[in-house]
Amino acid sequence: TIAEPPAAADFTAGAAVRTRACWLIILFSSLSGVMWAGIAFHMMPLFASRGLTGADVATTLVVYGMCLALSQFFGGFVADRLPLPLLLTLAQGMIAVGCFCLLQMSSRSLALVFAVVVGTGEGLGFITVASLWPRYYGRRHLGKIRSFGMAGLVIGSSVSPYLFGIAYDAWNSFDRPLTILTILCVILTAFMPLTTAPKARYIAP
Repeated sequence: TIAEPPAAADFTAGAAVRTRACWLIILFSSLSGVMWAGIAFHMMPLFASRGLTGADVATTLVVYGMCLALSQFFGGFVADRLPLPLLLTLAQGMIAVGCFCLLQMSSRSLALVFAVVVGTGEGLGFITVASLWPRYYGRRHLGKIRSFGMAGLVIGSSVSPYLFGIAYDAWNSFDRPLTILTILCVILTAFMPLTTAPKARYIAP
């Protein structure tokens, strides 16, 4: 059973970008890129600053990858049965919890909790977003519309390693950028329930 009916009309790219759900998905994609790229590029010094080793980094990445793959596989079934705003809220909330775990990390156990919740949250979020685009906006202009979210992901992934590096040089610690990231994730989680299907006000000619 599909939670939301297909869009009543095919949205143009210009019409889609004027809807609330589109911008929330762009923010979700952008923040996901900022979070993972910023952490991944600085994972060795970040873990070392918490007393962890390269072996802990390797284990964390393996667990993250497994959870990411499994959550995307099973998330497709869930996305057909539960409301998409609920799934996006859950996904973003898990990412926020993972960022908090990373901020508090002082042992391998918390590193693994980070890997599980972030891997699962990102996997669930990505498959939910993939289901959302055609269900909300139709298929006729799907490539153009999806490019908005992909652009946010790429831009976020591109700038975050640089920003994390600047922050570390300024404060000699990753605590402040991780704190800011956690706060942003919590704020976005509060807005995710608003990713409801837009009204089909604009019909492509």
